[in-house]
Amino acid sequence: MIYLDGKSGYSMIKRFNVSSITRNKDYSLTKSLTGSKIIYLTSNPNGEAETVNVLLRKSPKLKILKFDYNFADLAIKGKGSGGNILTKNRVKRIELKSEGISTLSARKIWFDDNVNRINIDARGVLLGDFAATDKILTINQNGISELKGFEITSRFDDNIIIIEKFDSKKPITAIYFDGVKKLYFVKRFILDNISNKFLFISDHKDSYLEFISTDWRPQVEIIYVKEKGKDRKKDVIDLENFISIKGAKSIGNKLTSLKVKEIIKLKSLEKKILTQVEEIIPKDKNLDIPLQIINNSS
Repeated sequence: MIYLDGKSGYSMIKRFNVSSITRNKDYSLTKSLTGSKIIYLTSNPNGEAETVNVLLRKSPKLKILKFDYNFADLAIKGKGSGGNILTKNRVKRIELKSEGISTLSARKIWFDDNVNRINIDARGVLLGDFAATDKILTINQNGISELKGFEITSRFDDNIIIIEKFDSKKPITAIYFDGVKKLYFVKRFILDNISNKFLFISDHKDSYLEFISTDWRPQVEIIYVKEKGKDRKKDVIDLENFISIKGAKSIGNKLTSLKVKEIIKLKSLEKKILTQVEEIIPKDKNLDIPLQIINNSS
């Protein structure tokens, strides 16, 4: 907030947190009441600190009529604080130069599926600790993914089937039915910071998402349509080994040519964790080195 102080005539600047208020009670945000007025004000729920351009009115002795100020350089105080002096000269106007990122430490975010909103009040499912640049990944039943910030005012669709803290290294595994080819396809991909809504299945009215997972090593069981005179076929597929990670816009690989009755989600396998020794020295390597003794005595 930037305001003109009515008593001194100085332009004051402040950052403050409103943790609680009392109903029907007025709070003074300026140093003096008479003649004070707000010049610039923003509300940033995640503590974002923008940079502004301060344009001053012309004066015979004033050579510099414009300067920048970054709100990140200002400490957060109480709402009743008077603030710091921004300038003793008359301000013509304040312009936003660039939006900032959160200057707050990481905080816990929950998702309440009763209202499809996130909160910091421990209502619903904990999504994790979010720092300034972290994102929320959402995937809905229509095969659309989206990355969002963790602004408390954000709203989420009713048909979300996955909502979690985004991990840029973690692949997404999807099985979908292609409406054109009438076959199931499987794909594994990484979003690569595609922030806008992204359709990752084929764009056809008969295409639909059958299976989705953000686990490292998901598994499914395929139950096929029974052929006459034969036992019903079943397959358990480790999707990590079935297909490699490809681009988010790829079609994927054909899951099977056989007619599928049902695809069942199984418990995912544990993530592979290699020790440093295993990464550097393969187990199948013979490290026996013949010892050579060299006599250098003269």
